[in-house]
Amino acid sequence: MSVCVQSSCTWQDQLELSYLTDDLCHSYPHPSRDFEIKLVVAVLSVITFPIVALRLLSRWIVASRLELDDWMTLVTALYYAVQMLYIVVLILAKLSIVALFGRLFPDRKFQLVNKLVIAFLIGHGLIFLFVIMFECTPIAGIWDRTIERKCVNVNAVAMASAILSIIEDCVILSMPIQQLSKLQLGLKKKLAVGFMLSLGSFACITSIVRLRWLVLFAESYDTTWDNVDVVTWSVTEISCALMCGSLPALRPLFKKIPGLLTTLRGTRLTIKDPIDESSSHLSDEAPSTTTTATVQLSAALERQQRTVDSKHADDAQDTHKYQKY
Repeated sequence: MSVCVQSSCTWQDQLELSYLTDDLCHSYPHPSRDFEIKLVVAVLSVITFPIVALRLLSRWIVASRLELDDWMTLVTALYYAVQMLYIVVLILAKLSIVALFGRLFPDRKFQLVNKLVIAFLIGHGLIFLFVIMFECTPIAGIWDRTIERKCVNVNAVAMASAILSIIEDCVILSMPIQQLSKLQLGLKKKLAVGFMLSLGSFACITSIVRLRWLVLFAESYDTTWDNVDVVTWSVTEISCALMCGSLPALRPLFKKIPGLLTTLRGTRLTIKDPIDESSSHLSDEAPSTTTTATVQLSAALERQQRTVDSKHADDAQDTHKYQKY
């Protein structure tokens, strides 16, 4: 029936039929797939946002500042939260990865290729954003199909953008390969670094799966039902791009965690009994930060004791004067 109505009836007739169906059938249950979207968004948000937060924390701990790729990731995460501008979110996520490569590999030829890729990504984003914003003339024709309008083929635009996105993923994935061969690292470390940088392949796979659903959606007459698969894979694609751009930046944080834990344990162990000379051997075995903490604590205790003694002396002097009078 849906195929017949959409292919044979005017837009106004379709709206009237929709209103009539809602009035006559409101007491009957309506199948819905909204739970699928909510579940996917909830699960990916729980995974994605902590990874982005850890990435920013890692950069702040290691360098005490955020670089261009970090800010792009942060802006991408904010846009991801509202899910309004898909193309902006996707391009920003890819730009954050390319900017990370530009910071890691200073080779002159690589920097040139890096800038060309950035220019292409920005051009892709601006062109498709412009097409999406003005897909119909007049613009009101996007949501009001009762007026005379001229619109581009949205399905063709979406598929063209998806194909370009897959090509971009493959290019970004291949960019660091030559640079890795130049690094003076052992085979084990090269494989580890290569694995971290190759995480972008997951985003490429999700882009391919999303393209498949876009092709199927182009022939759909039940758009609100079939669009769920496109939406869920679009969210998955952006999440993978965010995570793939953030995971390589977490390595310095994980390397610092054991040292931080050791320092904290040593500090707690020394502060437990700071004036007990019988446990002084613990300070010799602890890190230098622990010894510093012990000295600072002892000095603070001595200053506090001197303050208390001085206060008692002043009180005793005042009492003596009072008794004299």
